[in-house]
Amino acid sequence: MKRISRFWVFIILSMLLSACEKSGVEFNFTEPIENEPIGEVFDPIDYDLLDAFGEDHIHFGPVPPSLDGISFELQGLDILYYKKLIDNNGNIIEHTGNSGYDGSTNYHHFFTDNTSSYTKHRFQTKDPNANIYTRENDIVYVIGHDNSFTAYYIEQVTDEGSGNPTNAIIISGTLVYDHNNQFLGVKDYRIGKKILDYEYPPMQAYAKGSIFIMQQHNPLAPASDWDHSINE
Repeated sequence: MKRISRFWVFIILSMLLSACEKSGVEFNFTEPIENEPIGEVFDPIDYDLLDAFGEDHIHFGPVPPSLDGISFELQGLDILYYKKLIDNNGNIIEHTGNSGYDGSTNYHHFFTDNTSSYTKHRFQTKDPNANIYTRENDIVYVIGHDNSFTAYYIEQVTDEGSGNPTNAIIISGTLVYDHNNQFLGVKDYRIGKKILDYEYPPMQAYAKGSIFIMQQHNPLAPASDWDHSINE
């Protein structure tokens, strides 16, 4: 019998868990964050994002490391994998392998407060032309184990001229600490995005259904106190 990978076991269990929750079956999981299964957050038709992201980069587990106050930066990203990249003419480009370099600087800050059981996430990008884009998401689900995490959520972008897309986002990595438990940064970082829809026709963008996968260019994305507006 062909062995089913743990990735699809996880997806199937997520869907079964969602179905059972809807039918009134009670589950008593004790977790630091009340997570919705990926099978509930992402529609089944969007599992191609998870396939493109790669099961080896999805860190499973009900007890992820705490991301409260975790802040780091990435000086450039490798454009590792495109799958089903769709231009505005409907042309589909499928590309695998290392397909380029993104010279943007990307900043992440995960945090929580006393009003929500979810992790929050502020994400800022500074492109090579010094344009700065900042996004904040109040409901971010996190799974993982030890120092490795996977965060996933649905975002609504409101950048001018963007078409206000709705995107599915998944981020993973491993937190690195020194022997004094001082946070040093993140290794093995990877981010995936799928464009789900647009509110209005964008000025210039790839069509909905497009998937982008990128990973860090340097071995370690260092800790960075870039975001001073959060009172922790």
